[in-house]
Amino acid sequence: MKRLNLAVVAMLVVASAVMIGCPDNGVIKDGLVIVDDFPLLRVTALLEGFMSFWTGADSPLQVGDIVVGSDQGGFLRRLLALGENLHEIFAETEFASLSEAVEDGLMADSVYYTPQDFIDAGLSVEGNSTLLDLSGTDIYRGYGVAVTIQNGTLNCAPQIYLGATWDNHRLSTFDMDMNGVVTLNLDVRVAVDNQTPLSFETDLIPPITAPIATSIGPIPVVGAARLRFPVGVVGYFEGDTYIQAGFDVTDAFSVDASWTRGAGWEKEIDLFDFAANGHKPTWSVEIGATATLYIRVVGEVSLYESAEIGAWVKPYLTADVSVVPAPQTFGLTLGVDAGAWYGLSIFDFQILGDSFTWNGPSQSWEWSTAD
Repeated sequence: MKRLNLAVVAMLVVASAVMIGCPDNGVIKDGLVIVDDFPLLRVTALLEGFMSFWTGADSPLQVGDIVVGSDQGGFLRRLLALGENLHEIFAETEFASLSEAVEDGLMADSVYYTPQDFIDAGLSVEGNSTLLDLSGTDIYRGYGVAVTIQNGTLNCAPQIYLGATWDNHRLSTFDMDMNGVVTLNLDVRVAVDNQTPLSFETDLIPPITAPIATSIGPIPVVGAARLRFPVGVVGYFEGDTYIQAGFDVTDAFSVDASWTRGAGWEKEIDLFDFAANGHKPTWSVEIGATATLYIRVVGEVSLYESAEIGAWVKPYLTADVSVVPAPQTFGLTLGVDAGAWYGLSIFDFQILGDSFTWNGPSQSWEWSTAD
């Protein structure tokens, strides 16, 4: 993973009161403690509603403080109650937000994935690229249903941008953008031995995770960006059915969601240069069948202990087989949709989250037994 820290600026209020017996190094404002700045203070446990610390000096912590640090994946919490036993400190905690810690500041960070990130996730890529060979992958098997990728490749390594500004302890702006190119070539076989509905979604490959480590001035901002490829099938088969259908699609995309205080949310979707081809299908259907297969490209970001921000692009194939009246017909529709979701409590507790879905371009083909 290569990363670009675009800009990091912060102006924070210096503590006006110094706690007796506590060094002021690391206390950025009254009630904010940056644990990373205390060499003799470390986190030993991080659980929901509870933290414990080891300290080799007088404790800098007081009830009501907000503690932030990069240890154990990052944390941002308020201390509700404290107890001590020799060098151990026990704390009852609750989640806090960056608007409580940052008076005025800017965070901007960008992450994009490399072939090494795919290799680190245990995946085999083609050469020095992010191209994945999916041929022979069983998507689903059970209850008289088998869904298999006969032949297939997938290539997508999007860039994810995240930015926010604060003013007077309030979030002023927020922006998330995921952009890239998805190239997908699939031939999928669906076999059903009885009348049945079908609906499932599963991750096609293990998530590809890249760490996020930036800062707002001296405040560490820690998290992870995850790239996932869920695959799903939704359909109904009116008897013994066999379908093999495929498509290839290339689409450049950008999914952007931004929020400005006083103006609210703006969403922009661009699905550039959508190009798709349907592969000639083969089928054997007793009565009729309809099914949709999709693969979603999902980029999601978690900061500290919150996983509330993400965007997705979904290439899909819908097959519709009609037996009556003769001749049998096979309709195929290829398209791409997109969307995003975001809950901003980690940035500012007062900002409500949102989500949206955008139905993008599509193309259709039809074949029949009379052809």
